[in-house]
Amino acid sequence: MTELGLLNIVLSIFGGLALFLYAIKQLSNSLKKSASSILYRMINKLTDNPIKGMITGTLTTVTVQSSSITVITLLGLVNSGILRFDNALNVILGCEIGTTITAQIVAVKVGNLFLPIMAVGFFLRYFTKNTKLKRTGEVVFSFGLIFLAMHLMIEGVKPLKDMPEFVNTLKTFGNIPILGIIWGAIFTAIIQSSSATTCLIIAMGIDGAIDLKSAIALIFGANLGTCALELIAAISTSPATKRTALSQLMINIISIMIFYPFISQFTDVILQTSTSLARQIANAHTIFNVTGSLIILIILKPFKKLITIIIPEDTKTQKPETMIFENRLLKLSYFAIEHVKKKVNTLADITTGMINHSTEAFFEQKNESADQVFKQEEIVDELTMKCHDYLQKIKKHQLDIKAEKIQQNLLDTIIDIERVADQCVNIAGFAKQKVKFTEEQEQRLREVFALTRKTFMHAVKTLKRPNKSNCEMTFKLENELDYKEKQTREQYLKETKQETQDSIHNYIYVETLRNLERIGDHADNIAGYYYQR
Repeated sequence: MTELGLLNIVLSIFGGLALFLYAIKQLSNSLKKSASSILYRMINKLTDNPIKGMITGTLTTVTVQSSSITVITLLGLVNSGILRFDNALNVILGCEIGTTITAQIVAVKVGNLFLPIMAVGFFLRYFTKNTKLKRTGEVVFSFGLIFLAMHLMIEGVKPLKDMPEFVNTLKTFGNIPILGIIWGAIFTAIIQSSSATTCLIIAMGIDGAIDLKSAIALIFGANLGTCALELIAAISTSPATKRTALSQLMINIISIMIFYPFISQFTDVILQTSTSLARQIANAHTIFNVTGSLIILIILKPFKKLITIIIPEDTKTQKPETMIFENRLLKLSYFAIEHVKKKVNTLADITTGMINHSTEAFFEQKNESADQVFKQEEIVDELTMKCHDYLQKIKKHQLDIKAEKIQQNLLDTIIDIERVADQCVNIAGFAKQKVKFTEEQEQRLREVFALTRKTFMHAVKTLKRPNKSNCEMTFKLENELDYKEKQTREQYLKETKQETQDSIHNYIYVETLRNLERIGDHADNIAGYYYQR
């Protein structure tokens, strides 16, 4: 073969492979736009039970057309505390099944049908106004690109079946399967897509350039190689996240260990499933992955125990979970929003603690309580900044109307919470002055403090569980607080009208009331963001 002919083969195969990877990414992005909220509800609610979790993992991977993307998302959810390791493991079992769908699709001989498929997708994307039709067009066009990529790879592989050196090398993978597993793992780790590796193997099968046993060995390796990206992504994460990444690798290692001694018999079984070599390869991939997941499902408890023994808890090196923000979740808007919402809830809880400490500092005149407020304010400032930055990152991704509203509400909420923290700092500063009031004045002030705390806590309750009842109760309490603050201030000024109005006593009493009233205003704002009229 001439150098030019060899160059054409290489360009056709790797050009097709590059187009396939691009098409899979575009398809994944298009499907995620359409299904982010559905995927969030599925993973959030249907992963406690192993069977439901497996089904969820299968559907999720079919939806995003990538087991790697699903597992990377799971790593982010586990590392952020949204999902437990046990739940993530259930989903991974389904990922192993869902990833086989791509191979089954590309094993279909569509000939030149990729051209009308792409034409239909292009028309829907650029010549319709309906958003759903546009997204459908993106999905259809991406499928057309996948079939075009397969066509290029098939054309590139055709001459290879007439090259004895190439055919003999592939036969070596069948005769010595461990070599095929190693090469399949290395190649997949490099291109970071087991689907692409499998589809390239199917392309070789369509042209008869590879035998079934060699193809099976390479597929075993592809399943191992796809774990490389996830293992790298789990570096410097929590033990639970590392366990999640390791689980995927261990599932495939155990599956290979079970199948490897019987690879010849497995090949004979697969030969009976179809007369098409391409379909046989796709079937081998499906049966291997499904069987492996079912075996792990049967031994799930000892499997989890093994993973926990390999990666035990390590509390010494863990970064505070509060400050961990998972960029891996950003492309799935509802997961990212749920992630940052947990941080906003934490922010609200810290600020509630600041109200308690500032109250204690003011009435008990404890310097340590005031100092605690100042320390907590630093945490609030840092966490507010991180929440704000993360919410802005979410905004850069295409959001639906519901997600956009939640994102804006959370942005507004953190501003109000941060200002409540500032009011607590002001009150703690007043407490440092250790000013004494009469017993009656102090009692009235205590009542305003108590009502302020109650109002803010109800706003926090609204934030965590938004409903009309919680919102309206917050509004009611804030109105009572306004009245109480005004009444207390007027009573105090009436009692002290003979004294100098700029005295330290007057200033601290009135300013403390003003800060408490502002806390009520911010509580009212927070409830207002979530009020459904």
